[in-house]
Amino acid sequence: MADEPFKVASPEWAKKEFPKRLKMLAEAKYRKSGNSSYGWQTQLANELVIDKSNVSRWMRGSLPGVENLLRIAELLECDPAYLVGNDDAPSGDFSQQALDERIPRDLLLHVLAMMAELRSISRDVSDQQFAKATVELLDRVAERPEMNENEMTGLGLALLKKTGGE
Repeated sequence: MADEPFKVASPEWAKKEFPKRLKMLAEAKYRKSGNSSYGWQTQLANELVIDKSNVSRWMRGSLPGVENLLRIAELLECDPAYLVGNDDAPSGDFSQQALDERIPRDLLLHVLAMMAELRSISRDVSDQQFAKATVELLDRVAERPEMNENEMTGLGLALLKKTGGE
């Protein structure tokens, strides 16, 4: 890893996952230490020799720089890729350029809006399941851009149900 720069697979995904994973790992570590007079955020900041406001920002969705991320991973004895959710991030190239090459933008926006609407009625679907279903639907629509509205909606619902049951 020293030769290759560390890469976050999906910054938007990482902003959601990092606070959850940081809290879970830090709480577990500092609960074991027996020093409960300080909160885990304070203890983490003290061990990293940083201001506690940095930890507070991270908990609100800001990502640490690579140096701090590597220090946090070492301190919490985990892989930095795990901390930023690379293991669960949807795979593939989702840059605007890559998407524009696969699917017309108006159709892409339509599919995303439709999936957001379907998500609002499928409350038991996690972020990971929603992302997986959306990516799969985008792949299918890219293969068959002539798919009509009813087919697209039905397929979107079926994919959400399928990922919700896994």
